[in-house]
Amino acid sequence: ALPMALFSTYGAVPPFGALAVVLCPNPTQLARGLACFLGCLLGTVAGASFDRGKKEAARFAVLSLLKEHVQGEAMTVQELRNLISAARSRFGVASGRLAAEAFEDNALGSIYEDLLSAELEGPANDATDLPALQRVKAALDLDGTVVGEAHKSAAQKLVAKGERLEGEAMTRAVDKLLFLSERIFADDEPEEARLYEMSRVRQLLRVTDREAKQRISSVSRALYQQSLSSVVDKVDMRAGDALAGASAAFGLPSDEAAVMNTERYRQIAADLLKGGHLTAEGTATLKRTQGVLQLGDHAATAAFESVAAPIFRKDVDQVADGLREEAPNQTETSVTKLSTRCTELGLSEDARNAVITEGFTATLRSYYDQACKDARINGEEASLTTLDKMLAFASRADTVFAALAAKGGDQLGEAAPMPPITLAADSIAARRLYGLCLARGLDGDSMAAALPEKL
Repeated sequence: ALPMALFSTYGAVPPFGALAVVLCPNPTQLARGLACFLGCLLGTVAGASFDRGKKEAARFAVLSLLKEHVQGEAMTVQELRNLISAARSRFGVASGRLAAEAFEDNALGSIYEDLLSAELEGPANDATDLPALQRVKAALDLDGTVVGEAHKSAAQKLVAKGERLEGEAMTRAVDKLLFLSERIFADDEPEEARLYEMSRVRQLLRVTDREAKQRISSVSRALYQQSLSSVVDKVDMRAGDALAGASAAFGLPSDEAAVMNTERYRQIAADLLKGGHLTAEGTATLKRTQGVLQLGDHAATAAFESVAAPIFRKDVDQVADGLREEAPNQTETSVTKLSTRCTELGLSEDARNAVITEGFTATLRSYYDQACKDARINGEEASLTTLDKMLAFASRADTVFAALAAKGGDQLGEAAPMPPITLAADSIAARRLYGLCLARGLDGDSMAAALPEKL
């Protein structure tokens, strides 16, 4: 194969000039000089054509390499860059040569711009767009100026399409261009250059800085949510590393990522508790998920309890309804049910006590509200009857609570003291009810005499 240096202006002019002299039919010096001049002129034209052809061939070779390896994980960016450098050298446009800068600005810049434009026409929130664009930028070794011009040109084309690209399609394309520009420019130094390039894109799209940040943040959250959706299927350390890398790549602040991780953990817990109990396998899954999502014990526990507690509350409400009336073996039955359900749901003792207190207090509150209503509408007797029921329920609830504490003490070695069920009440209404109860005790009702202190 002939060396590529021959297929250039410098390589074509001498042969064409010499050939013109040889082929000149007139042997005079003037004629041959004129023929040599015309031959050199023709060589210059042919050389320029050769240069354009080599650049097109080099562009095609680079484009072929990118299409084959742009999303491949088998080849590193450096290996791909070496292949591209070899292809450029083969066609005489290697980096550092005279024609290299123009080739990078035009041919390589257009490859990057074409990929960017194609991504803007693609579906919304495609997680492969940014990595592909970053890989092409790194493989082509493009500087910030070339990349900035490509994004500026893409914005201009998008604005030009405004009349033909309206509504949701236009919004999606603008959001994507803002997000891709912000993430690509994030690597540029100094910061002034990054801000300048981003401001040019925003000005062309007629988007304020505040609006741009909101739209970029929305895309970042949507893309990170896609990464989170795979956590259930891939609960391993590689998934954890991928999530950490995704949050950084998409420019998602750490506090927002933590909130989204917690919500994802809560969703997984809800799926595992759909059957009404947490299996041993489910417990192991949650443990692994906590590590993958990088959640602390407190955050993971709070997220789990936000799902399990409402389920347990339904059981507490059933027990509370049963405690409204006295029944045989009532305490043992209630304690057994609450303890069993708490274990099945995987709730801690503190969470169990909090839910039981909340449920029993709600029932106590319903009695209190009814007693206040009776005192206003139905008279003292009806109000006192409701108060008797409320105090009886409170006594049964306290007994169940004490039995639960004793059962926990048997298992843990000591019983944790349980405070009585209490109710925050309006002082005026509470004094009135207390006065009614006290008056009845002073009238000589022996059974009612002890109730004011309980109340």
